[in-house]
Amino acid sequence: MPGSQYLTGSPARPPMFAGLRGFCLIMAVCYAAFGVVGWAYVLYLSTLPVVPGGFGGSAPSWLASLAALATVFVLVPWLLLPAPLLVAGLACIRRAAAGRRGSAAGWVLAVLAGVAVELSPYLGYPGPRAFSAGYLGPPVPDWAALGQCALFLCVGIAMVVLLAGAGGRRTG
Repeated sequence: MPGSQYLTGSPARPPMFAGLRGFCLIMAVCYAAFGVVGWAYVLYLSTLPVVPGGFGGSAPSWLASLAALATVFVLVPWLLLPAPLLVAGLACIRRAAAGRRGSAAGWVLAVLAGVAVELSPYLGYPGPRAFSAGYLGPPVPDWAALGQCALFLCVGIAMVVLLAGAGGRRTG
């Protein structure tokens, strides 16, 4: 009977979030989500009026407090996440797709793309005028931050597709 292997409890393919593949999927999604949310916050700040003594826009106090906590507890692990993500993802892909180098190369490129987007503020990211010293004008939306959100979303999708495809290649 078609599909009966799922009724007996012995699926032909392991569940999506099981084992090393599940761990890699969760790490990849968290990595991309933190990047998207962080840059969305920068975009939001750039749409607020600039006040004297403020850094860019002045966010509501509850949101500024939440951002400060996120900076302390999320930013440092997020910056360090690509190294274990690279190692765990390569192990997962090599285990599932033995003999295929394209998936491993794709994984390395996806992680390097994430690192490049992560480092872009230090490598010539244009930045909004509102964050420059002495600017006291109307809000200037930071559309480059929206582009950063889109790039992190693309990196996350690429990582999930690579990991999901690696699980589908398993022969049994």
